[in-house]
Amino acid sequence: MEMFSRFLLVFSLFIVLVESESNTTCNITDQELLFKAFKSVSGFNPSWFQPADSNCSQEIRLSSRNLSGIISWKYLKSMSQLQVIDLSSNSIKGQVPGSFWSIPSLKEVNLAKNKIGGSVGFEPNPGNDSFSSIKVLNLSTNRFTNLGKISCFANLQILDLSRNNIGSLPSGFTNLTKLKSLNISSCKISGNIKTISGLHSLTSLDVSNNNMSGTFPSDFPSLDGLEFLNVSLNNFTGIVHSDETNKFGKSAFLHVGGFNFTASKTPSKTPSNPIKPQSKETPPHINSIPKHSSLNKTPPGKSNPNQNQRLKR
Repeated sequence: MEMFSRFLLVFSLFIVLVESESNTTCNITDQELLFKAFKSVSGFNPSWFQPADSNCSQEIRLSSRNLSGIISWKYLKSMSQLQVIDLSSNSIKGQVPGSFWSIPSLKEVNLAKNKIGGSVGFEPNPGNDSFSSIKVLNLSTNRFTNLGKISCFANLQILDLSRNNIGSLPSGFTNLTKLKSLNISSCKISGNIKTISGLHSLTSLDVSNNNMSGTFPSDFPSLDGLEFLNVSLNNFTGIVHSDETNKFGKSAFLHVGGFNFTASKTPSKTPSNPIKPQSKETPPHINSIPKHSSLNKTPPGKSNPNQNQRLKR
């Protein structure tokens, strides 16, 4: 019986080790899918993903590899454990299909500094894939033009869309309630900023270098939780208090259109020892002046009646 228990223990440890190994290495199935996905991409080297020394099943990190061409995204969709993909600073072209954004395991995507265009997101459907699981999404410096399906990214915490050709803000932004950092600078966006006023979890907001309108601060997300703000180079109106310029810096409000800058909106504190009003009674130091003081002397040019009586005597 003791021998059988030891066998079960060893067998259990072996199963755990095999499962752990399969989760931390590049298994053959995922390796084949990866090679198919990058088959038409110039500069891709299959030796980067060997089963023994890579983790392609969970992570694809190919930043700054001089890659160019079009990826077959449908094969990446079939990688059920994929969590991170970083293809930044290459020359990838084409469009990303909606099915890619719905990979259940995917948490972080960085496609910055490429030549990818088209739309972002997918149409949510009832079921397990109704929303994307992505938490960090960097699509900056690309050619994206359509955010009409942005509402599918309900789990996003960090979103960088800067330096694209977005044009307008869709109503779907109201669904991104977990968003902490939003960068939509230099996206040729026009229209009112009020679309994102309900993003109360934001700690960082950059909408600079657009053609946006709206009233500051009423059309903006709450400023209380913000640690970084840049609204420069837009067409906003409103009142900016010195509290805001001290917190975010004057450069955050440069060339914004019709801003009025005023002193602090924080009321001044009441002095701890306020000065009491003077009493109307005669001050005690005046009452203490003796009668023979100079205040009782006869003014020059006038005689003193008592003195005249003494002279007659």
